[in-house]
Amino acid sequence: MLSQSLQKRSSIKKVRDQILFQPASSIPQFRFDIEKLDLILNFLRPGQVVAIAGHHSQNLIERLSVRAQLPKKHGGLDSNVIIIDGGNSSDPYLSINFARQYGLQVDDTLSRIIASRAFTVYQLWSIVTHELQNVISRYDARLVVISDLLYMFVDDPFLDQNEAKLILQDMIHSISKIQNCIIIVSISKPTQYDDMIAKLFDRIIKVTKQRHRILVQVDDMKPIQLKEAELELIPQR
Repeated sequence: MLSQSLQKRSSIKKVRDQILFQPASSIPQFRFDIEKLDLILNFLRPGQVVAIAGHHSQNLIERLSVRAQLPKKHGGLDSNVIIIDGGNSSDPYLSINFARQYGLQVDDTLSRIIASRAFTVYQLWSIVTHELQNVISRYDARLVVISDLLYMFVDDPFLDQNEAKLILQDMIHSISKIQNCIIIVSISKPTQYDDMIAKLFDRIIKVTKQRHRILVQVDDMKPIQLKEAELELIPQR
């Protein structure tokens, strides 16, 4: 089960090749701009691979994809954004909504989101393992999103499970080598590959809906409760 695999991951710590010392002012203070969530998550930093699992994951992805384009002094990354859509889950209307709330030009915002849609597991593998690093360099992107990474692994009835594991392991290896970017991976539902993928993540955000409330859990911390509007609205300042 997804929840069990992600719970296991909370006790695993990874070591990445990073610059050990740098001025604090040079570290991007990148957050979701959702106060209750940011208080426990603190901020996302380059070199991290972050999972967003479950209900409303796409809403959070589109929010970050717009927020990353803001100037650093306003909490953004001043960056282009790369989205690899593995489950036909991208929603440009959400991006447009967030862009308008932040007072950004819609056309400019959408033009800074470089999107690629994979239609098969093999296309997804090729994009992640052979193309992604070059695209990151070309567009100087500091946020990469892979949405619904495991969707096609369970949706394709003809995909051999042993072959699928080899493909997924190769993709995990490629993602883990990417530096100087924040990598966001969304997972929409539990799969038989959760144990494999869980070891990739530095932080795990699980979002569930219970009647009229949204529960958000970061790693193994106590879940917080949000209103649905808090995921959709940008705080007015």
